[in-house]
Amino acid sequence: MKFCYIYISDLNLMIFQIGWASLAAIFTFSIAMVVWGRNGDGSIDI
Repeated sequence: MKFCYIYISDLNLMIFQIGWASLAAIFTFSIAMVVWGRNGDGSIDI
């Protein structure tokens, strides 16, 4: 019973960490798209 509880707890922790990681990835990607759309970094001169 205790093993099942630990397994569920680890599963919830994993889902929690995946949620924060996906939120950070989407946030970073959104900023990157804004910078790329405005051509704000100046690294692409065509």
